[in-house]
Amino acid sequence: SLKDAGLHERYNDMLSSMNNANKKILHWFDHVVDFLKLEDQPPHKTEIQGHVVKIAQEYARIVKDKPIVLLVDYDRKLPDHQIIEIRKVQRILRNLLANAVYYSQAGMIKVEINLFKETNEKIDLAITVSDTGRGIPSENLVNLFNVFETETIQDQYKSGGLILSLTRMFAQRLKGNLTVKSEVGKGTTFTLILPV
Repeated sequence: SLKDAGLHERYNDMLSSMNNANKKILHWFDHVVDFLKLEDQPPHKTEIQGHVVKIAQEYARIVKDKPIVLLVDYDRKLPDHQIIEIRKVQRILRNLLANAVYYSQAGMIKVEINLFKETNEKIDLAITVSDTGRGIPSENLVNLFNVFETETIQDQYKSGGLILSLTRMFAQRLKGNLTVKSEVGKGTTFTLILPV
């Protein structure tokens, strides 16, 4: 009957919603586990430029079939080595590049490393990941890093919620910060300020 058909359809919709929710929870759990694993990684002396270039090359292979140019540029005045928790920086960069790749069907993705601030005791680096993707509406930027309030944003843009919340948390664990600027139709730029 029509009544039974309607109940069956609602039942299937409910099962589908539950299945999607379970997948999302498992996806979140994986990211939290990764975060906890990286918490115990000590800082060590390394060259951040080389790591950034290597990760960018990974994503250049991912977008090789798209009309996308992936560029890396860094200030030649950067010190040869920095004391840093490089695995956290790698995770931040991979998260941001994955986001840029997902929302860029064509155009350019660019990673830049520059001196942001320099004193006698330390320097701050600015690592930016910018794309010419579809951009994020200004009203959604406020809660972009909020794990509890970006569900609708994540459903629409895949760039909010837990992943970006953890990404910013990594930045803060490194005594840095992660900010975002975006314009619909023009693209998005994430900036990581990182003391080394």
